[in-house]
Amino acid sequence: MNRLFEISSIFLMVVSVLLLQPAEGVAAKVTDVRFWSATDHTRVVLDLNEPVQFDTISQEAPPQTVIELKGASLQTQKRQLEPKDLFVSKVILTEVAPDSVRLLLQQKRPLKANVFLLKPHQDKPYRLVVDLVDLVQEKREEEERRRQKEIEPKSKIVVIDPGHGGEDPGAVGPMRTMEKDIVLKVGTQVVQLLNQGKGIQAFLTRKGDYFIPLHTRVKIAREYRADLLISLHTDGSFNPGAKGSSVYCLSLSGATDQAAKILADKENMSDILGGAIPTPAS
Repeated sequence: MNRLFEISSIFLMVVSVLLLQPAEGVAAKVTDVRFWSATDHTRVVLDLNEPVQFDTISQEAPPQTVIELKGASLQTQKRQLEPKDLFVSKVILTEVAPDSVRLLLQQKRPLKANVFLLKPHQDKPYRLVVDLVDLVQEKREEEERRRQKEIEPKSKIVVIDPGHGGEDPGAVGPMRTMEKDIVLKVGTQVVQLLNQGKGIQAFLTRKGDYFIPLHTRVKIAREYRADLLISLHTDGSFNPGAKGSSVYCLSLSGATDQAAKILADKENMSDILGGAIPTPAS
């Protein structure tokens, strides 16, 4: 009788331990992968349905960055990307175990990896963001901007800043027209027109579809020693029949009306949407 009781107790303990184990399928799922190419860095983004823990390993020979995602599985058909990019030759996703995913970034040269996890925001899920930065190119661009004023010291410098970009589309129209694309095209044309005149040098803060944090946009303008910084936007409106344009100038006392406040709040949230602020995801 005692022997039977001992066997029953052991069986109950084993069942209890099994019940305490995580159920199959609770691992975080990688649902999408994409990349954005900038002039001094490349950004790779993984969409997740839950937060994950991760380890990052960078090496110089061959140049690559490996990120191990713990407690994760793949739920995307995108397993290998070959971007036409200055810095990254391949993006490879591998499920190395039922609860482990490896992100391999094969690089064309050694790069600095900044990796962080973002909490869900608006229509964005959890995101693991990897910024691979070419520090040499970043420094070269900063020095080039500072030299512009010395080339033509008497000219006025105007910096055109196309808003949004990359992860942040800005306003999206009924036909999926994105603000970030419109303002980049308009900004490029404005710079070309300004540079055709005399006494003005015009430059862009971004030249492609990638995100720049708000403080970096200001930093770029200061490196150019700009006389004027113009940020371009195509904002949505509560009135679908609205037409024309609006101009907002810097107010040292803050937003002066409700429309300006809504616009300011929207732009201040742009950093979070674009992935510039590593908000803790735990």
